[in-house]
Amino acid sequence: MNLIIEALFIGLYTSLFAIIPMIGNIYIYLFIIGFFKHLFGYYIGFHNYYCINNNRKKAIDKYIIKDSLFEGLCFIILGNLIFKLFNFNKMISLFLIGFCFHIIADIIKLHSVFIKFRCDI
Repeated sequence: MNLIIEALFIGLYTSLFAIIPMIGNIYIYLFIIGFFKHLFGYYIGFHNYYCINNNRKKAIDKYIIKDSLFEGLCFIILGNLIFKLFNFNKMISLFLIGFCFHIIADIIKLHSVFIKFRCDI
């Protein structure tokens, strides 16, 4: 149940990025949204939430740019599909990208890898 609540929250957080106008093509837009979603999530403290809830101290910023680049690429892949399904409705599409990406990351154990390698002990 926690996963669904977290995914809803991340979806809402991601949908806030709909205020950014679509510049260039859809791929550049999705990359920018994914990159800054992850980057700002770190500075807002979302990453610390995962570390602390898993008996770790705090998130490490050493890999934040690399991880933000990775999330930007993931947003291109997932977002391309979702934007096409929802006729480019930015708010709904971004919500679904954030929601689905969070669920997928948990299913494929990406969150476990994050906790293991991106949190102080």
